[in-house]
Amino acid sequence: MRSNRNRCYTIFLCSLILRLLGGHHETRADSLSNNTPQTVKSGRAPVLSTEASRSDHTHGDFLGAFSVLDYGAAGDGVADDTAEIQAAIDAVEAAGGGVVYFPRGTYLITAGLVVDQQKVSLRGAGIGVTILKGSGTISPFNAITFQGTGLGSALGPLTSNFTRGTKVVALTSVSGLAVGELLYLDATVTVPPGQSATNALIAEVTGIASLNVTLEVPAPITINTNDTHIIKEWTPLYAPGLAGLTIDMGAATGAVRRGVVINDVRNGRFEHLEILNCPESGLQSFRGYQNHYEDIKLRKCGSAYESDFQIAFETHSHFEGIQSINATGFGPQWIACSYSSGDRIVSTGANGRGIKFNGLLESNFENLVGLNSASTGIAITLRTQHNDFTNLVATQNTAGSGNDNGLWFSGQSNIGNYFFGVKLTTNGNFDIQTNSTDTDNVIEGVQFDSFSKISNHGGPTNIIIGSPAGSGFYGFVTQDDEKRE
Repeated sequence: MRSNRNRCYTIFLCSLILRLLGGHHETRADSLSNNTPQTVKSGRAPVLSTEASRSDHTHGDFLGAFSVLDYGAAGDGVADDTAEIQAAIDAVEAAGGGVVYFPRGTYLITAGLVVDQQKVSLRGAGIGVTILKGSGTISPFNAITFQGTGLGSALGPLTSNFTRGTKVVALTSVSGLAVGELLYLDATVTVPPGQSATNALIAEVTGIASLNVTLEVPAPITINTNDTHIIKEWTPLYAPGLAGLTIDMGAATGAVRRGVVINDVRNGRFEHLEILNCPESGLQSFRGYQNHYEDIKLRKCGSAYESDFQIAFETHSHFEGIQSINATGFGPQWIACSYSSGDRIVSTGANGRGIKFNGLLESNFENLVGLNSASTGIAITLRTQHNDFTNLVATQNTAGSGNDNGLWFSGQSNIGNYFFGVKLTTNGNFDIQTNSTDTDNVIEGVQFDSFSKISNHGGPTNIIIGSPAGSGFYGFVTQDDEKRE
């Protein structure tokens, strides 16, 4: 029965790789950098076409959409369409929201576009059909920025510990805070070898009694009064969207170029996108709530400082069909996110770690694939705690970096995570490596190369249940087993 179960894992996970590698993608990034955009916000009046010519313009399937062609954009890949596109965005913002539509064509931009008002969506005719092409020398150059208001007045510090599992947080002030608004909390502690680890939560306020505030969800990790922490009101941009186009920054020459930057956004929807040739992040988000990311393909994006798909400080967001190919740094990375979910995340050929979770809390991710990375296939780092991971594949990570592992735990208080259905073979160093302070993790249904490829230095509270691939063995792996062949 157990050997049959192992064979089922192998058949399922191998088919998963074949199924998920049908698209193109790539990601990368390890740290946040200055992403202040250089942009054009046009104040000029729109240059509307006549009714006769307007009838020739495509507005897509969106009733009442504002076509960028009606504002003078050429879409021929030669004329600079920056001001005309921004004029269309400004018009939709002035109308209180709606759709800016990009018909088939290549739209050249020489500065970043900005959406900073509610309920504005940018829609193209499809990947490879509508192309937004960056050109010029400005730096930084973010092709599209969605920008909310962000953090407001401070309501902390805490007057008592905010304990994991509780919903009531004791604040110093509740001035200006109302039920239904959103509260931002983060805490930073020091972990080995002297690094800062930050965890975060964005939550709706459901009750206020004196200085005690009740939140919609419990604390995913304990924040102590002596931890370095921030508690502030948070005002996001509501319900923006981006879909159905390719962004290519390869023709621009500035050193810092990104595809999409999403700052302080809630209920956004970003889907059916292809992002190419960004020396920094292809898509980067900083502080978000209930956002949806789906069918996003990245190729040759990222740097030594930013992942090609980098999500930081998000709560209740969902990620599906994220595809990263040949990231020029790390592949997809989640930083200080909580209560989020993901499905079908694939990284292949990254010039660093394939997929990285950094300070992730109380989240669920499934169907993850990390292949042919220049380092670890899937990395668990910096107080990633109490998450569920299902169906992981990390193979052929053999670049000779010295850290060519399948599933790697950084030794930085990565605690209480559960993994089920894990295929880890043909990795240069270890198939699984845990380190000091990585405790109470369960990794079940594992296939690996040999016992010598398991390094469980996190201690006996980690339970690894699996077998060398094809052996039929199914049992517990302990530190004593590491020397067995």
